[in-house]
Amino acid sequence: MPAGRAKPVSIGPRPFPSMSAAERFVSEILNRYKLGEPISGEDEEVVRDLFLMHPEHALKLDGHVISHFEVADQPEQHKTTRSFVVIRADGSRDDFSLQKALGIRK
Repeated sequence: MPAGRAKPVSIGPRPFPSMSAAERFVSEILNRYKLGEPISGEDEEVVRDLFLMHPEHALKLDGHVISHFEVADQPEQHKTTRSFVVIRADGSRDDFSLQKALGIRK
């Protein structure tokens, strides 16, 4: 592939022309929901597919079944960042990074 050309990427069955296009699409979902609001419909399908792309998704499930996904504030160094949270069927929860799921190194 010539230098400067974006590499296509997919989240589940959804193709995107570039990693940045996929990141923008998922960021829109992240900002569409209120904190603690369950993610629903097609957005939930995208977030589920994204979660399954995360290199540690099996560890994050810890043998539990997924109940749903939400958005939560996560404190980071000197700021608070929104992130996706997987809610397990037992009510426990764990956040996950969309950048890590997409394989973006920051």
